[in-house]
Amino acid sequence: MARTRARRPPGRRPPASKRRPASRSRAQRGGKGPRRALSPHKGDIQGVALVLLAVLLALGVWAGDGGKVGAFLALLFRSLFGYGAYAVPLLVLALGVALFRRSSARADDTVAGRVGIGLLALLLGGLGLLHLARGAPPLSAPPAVLRDAGGIVGAATATPLARLLSLWGARAAFACLLFLGTLIATRTSVASVGRGVAAALRLLRSALTPPPRPEPTAEAAADTAAPPPGSRPAVPTDEPQPAARRGRRRRAEPE
Repeated sequence: MARTRARRPPGRRPPASKRRPASRSRAQRGGKGPRRALSPHKGDIQGVALVLLAVLLALGVWAGDGGKVGAFLALLFRSLFGYGAYAVPLLVLALGVALFRRSSARADDTVAGRVGIGLLALLLGGLGLLHLARGAPPLSAPPAVLRDAGGIVGAATATPLARLLSLWGARAAFACLLFLGTLIATRTSVASVGRGVAAALRLLRSALTPPPRPEPTAEAAADTAAPPPGSRPAVPTDEPQPAARRGRRRRAEPE
């Protein structure tokens, strides 16, 4: 009997080979090579780039001598943050230093993300307080007025919040945001801040309070009570005098 071939169900095709072409795997290996080689220095490269950006911002915003790039960055950040642009180079530099420390941090501590969030909260809180202190001009104000306050970001955050919470409520909210950003960036808890303030108060109190006088000891009291060497002890008047003295006194008295 002739063997009958098993029919495959219609619509099914034999599975394609899972083998990838050699040229594609080589290309992928070539692309992963430089990335693997630079992966230990990823934080260093990003940190150096941020430090360079901080230097350019400082030259453009602080000194006004950063060339065309510095002038563009100064105009951009002054328009966005107003007077807060003077603090941006320091914040960018702090973020770059945090990226340098990322390699030595623990595995569960994302230094760059934590410091970045903390610095962003610091910037927003400071801009809000600055914009409120400069009169809280709205977004429709002229650009020169916004540059002399908190910039576009300050007007977009502080002016609506002042209308919603009143001026003092908005100040309290931005002050809390500033304090929270400091805690997050420095990885400090409120309890440790309280302990530090208490220790500083104790130190100030001890510095202002005069030291107490030391109490005299038994040896010091005995030394002060003992007569100096070579001096005769004083004879109290209540004690009876010797007979020789009384005889001398009688002879001296006139008869």
